[in-house]
Formats: sequence, C-alpha cells, structure tokens
Amino acid sequence: ADGNYVEKIPVNQADEFGRLSETFNQMMDGIAERELRIEHQALHDATTGLPNRLAFERRFEAAISAAEMSGARLSVYLVQVGRFGEINNTFGHDIGDALIKEISVMLRRIVKQNDIVARHSSNMFALLLPGAGLNVVDPIVQRILDQVGDPIGVAGHAIDVTLWIGEACFPEHGTSAKTLLQRADTAIFEAKRNIRHFAVYDPAQDPHKPEHLSTMGELHAGLERCEFKLFYQPKIDLNSDTVVAAEALIRWFHPSRGLVPPDSFIPLAEQTGNIHKLTAWVLEAAIAQIAAWRAMNLKIKIAVNLSARDLSTRRLPEDIALLLNRYRVNAADIIIELTESAVMADPGQSIDVLTALNKMGLGLAVDDYGIGYSSMAYIRRLPMQELKIDKSFVLKLASSAGDQIIVRSTVDLGHNLGLKVTAEGVEDQASLAILKDLGCGTGQGYFISKPLPAADFERFMRESRWAVRS
Repeated sequence: ADGNYVEKIPVNQADEFGRLSETFNQMMDGIAERELRIEHQALHDATTGLPNRLAFERRFEAAISAAEMSGARLSVYLVQVGRFGEINNTFGHDIGDALIKEISVMLRRIVKQNDIVARHSSNMFALLLPGAGLNVVDPIVQRILDQVGDPIGVAGHAIDVTLWIGEACFPEHGTSAKTLLQRADTAIFEAKRNIRHFAVYDPAQDPHKPEHLSTMGELHAGLERCEFKLFYQPKIDLNSDTVVAAEALIRWFHPSRGLVPPDSFIPLAEQTGNIHKLTAWVLEAAIAQIAAWRAMNLKIKIAVNLSARDLSTRRLPEDIALLLNRYRVNAADIIIELTESAVMADPGQSIDVLTALNKMGLGLAVDDYGIGYSSMAYIRRLPMQELKIDKSFVLKLASSAGDQIIVRSTVDLGHNLGLKVTAEGVEDQASLAILKDLGCGTGQGYFISKPLPAADFERFMRESRWAVRS
C-alpha cells in the first residue's frame, strides 16, 4: 500500500515472486499462441494453407456488408476440379493433395493481391473478387482455363486437369454469401453443358426456382400418365439415298400447357437428377419400338441421346442389357449419342461406361462435334464408331466457304480415325450435294424430314424418296 511492499520482502522471496510472475506470463503467452494456432487451423485448409469454407463465408459476408454501404459490386467464383476422385484413385491421395496445392498456387498467382482465394471443399476452390461484376473478369477466367490447357506436372506425373467455373454476382444474383455461393454452384452445372467450361448464373436455368420444382413434379406425373412420346428423325445413307437409322427425340404433351419444348425440361432434369428416370423411359420406349418395327419387317436402328449424368451411372450397361433381353432386340440396333461436353464432364468415368457399352455391341456416336471444348486426343481414346458434325457448320454449307473447309476437314479426320461421319442440319439440296462430294456418309435434317411420330415415320419409310426399295 505504501509503494515499498516489494522492497520489504526478503530477497529470496522477491526472487521467487519474480520467477513465478515470469512463469505465469510465459504460460499465458503459450495459451494465447496455442489459441491463435487452433483458430488458424479452424479457419485454414491444412493442404494449401488457404482460408477454408468457414473463413471464406465470414469474409464474404463482411465484403457484402461493405459493398452494401458503398454501392460496390462483387463476383464470387467456384472452381471445381474435375475427375478428382479418379485422380486420387489412380495416383494416390498424396499426389491428389500435391495437385490441389499446385492449383491453389496457380490461382493465387493469377488473381490480384487483395482478392480472396479459399479451398471451399475437397475438389473446389472459391474466389471473391471485389469490384467485379457481370462479364467484367472474363480475362481472369480465361487465364485460369489456359493454365490447365496442358497437363500439370506433379511428382513426375503429367496429370490432365479439367476445371469447371461458375460465377454469381452481387447484387444481381443475391445479397447473402449462402445464396451467392449456391448460385455459383448452379452455374457450374451450366458450365459443364457449354463449350467454355465457364458460366454465369442464369435464373432461367436454376432448378431451385419454384416453377422449375413444379415442372419436375409434373414430369414424374407425366411419365406415369404417358404424356411423353418419342418422335423419330430419319438418318439417310448419302451413297444409297436410303434410310438407315432414326434419332429418337422426346416430346412432352402436357395436358394444360400443350407441347413443352425439350429445352424447358431436359436441363432441369439433368440438374435435379430426374434425367435418369427420363433416360430409362426413352431407352425402353426406343427398344420397344425397334421390336415393334421388326415385327412389321421394318429394319431400322434407333439412336438415343444420353447426358453426362447418365454416364455417371455404372449400372447403365446392365440396365440396357436387361431391356434388350426383355424385348429380344440386338444391341447393334441401338446407337448411343453423346455430346462432347457430356463425355468431357468426366472422361475417365465416360471411358469405362462407353467401353462396357461397346463390348455389348451398341453403336456409339459423338454428337454435335466441332463446338465442344475437348480435343481430338480425347475422342481417340473413346470407343466411338460415329462422328456427328454439328448443324451449325451445315446449315449454311452451300453459301459458306469457311463451313465447307471445316466440314471437309472433319470428314477427312473422322475417316482417318476409322469413324463414320454424319452431318446434322441438312436443310437444302445444295448442301446435300456438297456433303456427298465431301465424302460424308450419313445425313439428317429438315430437308430429309422433320422428326415424326412412329406412325408417320412408318409411312415415310414406305412412301418417301428415301424409302428402301425391295
């Protein structure tokens, strides 16, 4: 109390007090350091050292609050590493972790210093770019995709990496971190469908909208009430001018909405997982139709389109085999068509499923070839027999020298790889003649016929100029 208390303590007691005080301070410093370390571990990813999902969402909410007061704009990106599970299974988790670390370094190098990069999940990164907005940071996206154009070297392995990028913008697409991240994730699905591996959130494609959820509910009921029908578009052999196959195209005749365009429900079915039920219905309807036509002595192959989600089901070959056995239809009478983007969504899984289908004897075709992100290097690895040139190169074939060059090159390339080549979008006699001159084997389009109901297709097979004459 008088300020001299310590001085009155014997020297040996004062020394002991000092040692206790120092020990206490060291203990408190240790506790504080340990707490900081624990907090850092709770908010950072151990593999990359980046902020984790929890830390990112906290910083994202803080950035939104600041942007609301200042009127600024933000963009959040989710960057998904494709085939990550396959990479782990093939090379081991140590190599998978090393690859993730390489990608994290690449992302940090590309974005600006104050931009936030986080590891959002095992195969996904999150990027927050303050001051950005709709279509403002496309160059950054392109730089990211360019970085994985060639294999990434990891521990002596050259690993092909596929990235899918979805973007959502504040305030256009939402005003909370949770909402914007969910919408960036929705955009990733659209990115897997387009040719750029990148997409901005589009409300029209959001499966979580009430009207879209309602559509999916009606789809289930529609399948039970037989509201769906298959139409068939003829494919002709350009050498013999005769029908050799038909592409099955689904149509939904809704009791109150009338004809619902496929673009209105197929993308939603893919995003919500309902595509499996739809595909199962299409496959059975097509195989049953082949059996019915065989009974009428109409020998025709049917092509069925599958989506990327369908290829994710390893039971697909088994399910098709059961249908073929049930209807006593030969596997060679079914052609499976897949777009480049569907195949490239997960090349490893695609190869496994397609190889199984090929061993069963089914025909396999790459649809819409020429507009996808993939290279011919991947196409060569697939057990395909047919290449279908996208209609965008055929519609103006008679008047576009550039399109003629592209089609000629694609036909030559397909033939060099031992593939049959089909041209979609044949709209006039002049284009048909050019395709014949270029050596294209098969064609389809409105000049030949629009898609037809089964009964009309049967009449077309008997009476059209393309009918097979006995």
